[in-house]
Amino acid sequence: MGRKLAFTEFDVIKAVSELEAGDKKINGTNLRLNIGVGSPKSLFETYTRLLAKGDIKHKDDLEKVQLEVQLEAQLEAMSVLEDKVQSLTSEITVLRKLINETLPCLNAVQEESMVHDSLHKKLKEFISEQELTSSEILSSGINVIQKYLDDQADDNQRKLDIRYGHRGS
Repeated sequence: MGRKLAFTEFDVIKAVSELEAGDKKINGTNLRLNIGVGSPKSLFETYTRLLAKGDIKHKDDLEKVQLEVQLEAQLEAMSVLEDKVQSLTSEITVLRKLINETLPCLNAVQEESMVHDSLHKKLKEFISEQELTSSEILSSGINVIQKYLDDQADDNQRKLDIRYGHRGS
C-alpha cells in the first residue's frame, strides 16, 4: 500500500478552479505550485480521476452548460410565443368571419333606416302641405307608402335584370 497523500481531492478541485481563473494550463507542475505539496504525477492522476468522475468541470464546460440552459429557455419561450401567435391568428380569423357575416346585416339595417326616414319625411311634407282630416291623412299616407314601395320594387327589379342579364318587356 502506498503512502498517504499529502493533499485532498478538494485541494485539487480548488487548485483547478484557481488555475482556470488565472487562465493557466492545468498540468502536474502547475497543480504542485498551486497546492504546495504532493508530486506532480500524483496530483495530475487525482485531477484526471476527478475529471472522469465528473467531480471537476472545466470553465469552458460550465460556460457551455450555461449557454445550453439559456438556449433551452429561449427555445421554450419561442415555443410559448408561437403558441400565442397561433391562438391570436385563430381568434383574428374568427373575428374576420364574424365581421364579414355581420356587415351585410348592418348594411341592410342602415338601408331600412334610410327607407323609414325617407317615408317619414315624405309623409310629414305631404301632411304639412294639405289640410286633411285624419281619415284623409291615413288614406293619403297609405297611397304614398304604396307608391314608394312600388317604386322600390321597380328599382329592385331593374337591378336584378341588370345583374342577371334579364331584359324587361
